[in-house]
Amino acid sequence: RDQDGIWRPYETPGAFVYGTGPENDPRGVMDDIWEAAHHAEIPIESMNGEYDNGQFELTLRFDHALKACDDAFLMKTLAREIALKKGLLLTFMPRPVPDRGGSGLHVNFSFVGKDNQNQIAPNGVLSDLGQHCIAGLIYHHEALAGLLAVTVNSYDRLAAGSLAGYWANWAEDHRLVTTRCSTSSPKSARLEHRMADCATSPYQAVAAVLQAARLGVAGNMPLQPAEDLDGLENVRERRHIPSGLDKSLEALDKDVMLRQAVGEAYCDGLLYLKRDEFKRLLNKSVDEIRDFYLPFV
Repeated sequence: RDQDGIWRPYETPGAFVYGTGPENDPRGVMDDIWEAAHHAEIPIESMNGEYDNGQFELTLRFDHALKACDDAFLMKTLAREIALKKGLLLTFMPRPVPDRGGSGLHVNFSFVGKDNQNQIAPNGVLSDLGQHCIAGLIYHHEALAGLLAVTVNSYDRLAAGSLAGYWANWAEDHRLVTTRCSTSSPKSARLEHRMADCATSPYQAVAAVLQAARLGVAGNMPLQPAEDLDGLENVRERRHIPSGLDKSLEALDKDVMLRQAVGEAYCDGLLYLKRDEFKRLLNKSVDEIRDFYLPFV
């Protein structure tokens, strides 16, 4: 906070993407988070500066789905508490500062078969299972936004050319598509869905992604060609997420298959609450919307 009580961005004048140390983090916030997470047995795998000063990326080690969600939930709580002790407000808002980059939640997943082998790309080539998973995620793309981008502020982050999950597309090791696959290593092959942000519950995000992927497998859905353009100004696919929270909720409401897979009663409750939230924030300024979310996200 400044002397007027207004929140200002954390000043990290020497910050750069993938940077570490005092130039990226003069107050040592990330070091303290790492140490506290170690004592809490929360498995941080990496931590580094991201594209904007004051912005950091934390990667948690993979685990079974429910345990991974527990770790993410506890990590968010721990990180905010550590920052507050230093007089800082650490936020997971999708885009808290309008003229700076947004922050996302990337859900990485893979499957292990009875033979204890990774089933996404067991021979270094994307398997049929992996292809159907991606096809399901693409098929339910618009409705997924209602589960993965659940704040009004989420749509300040999700835009064309934003390194976020905007387009209904996929590719191998391409950071500007929604579903990115990594198949070069049979052991660590995985799918990475890049639409969600940390304003949503990690349990909800992981459940939504896995259920959409499962529907692709259950329906034997065919996979469209991979994106082979830059993903910034040039993309093959023209389908994209809805333009705002209200329209994403409409898309979720209409996608009966996904709603039933995630849980119809759960989705009905979410739709009721989030439509009310959207109405309350209608016509509010960027600052008013940020101030509404900051205490919670």
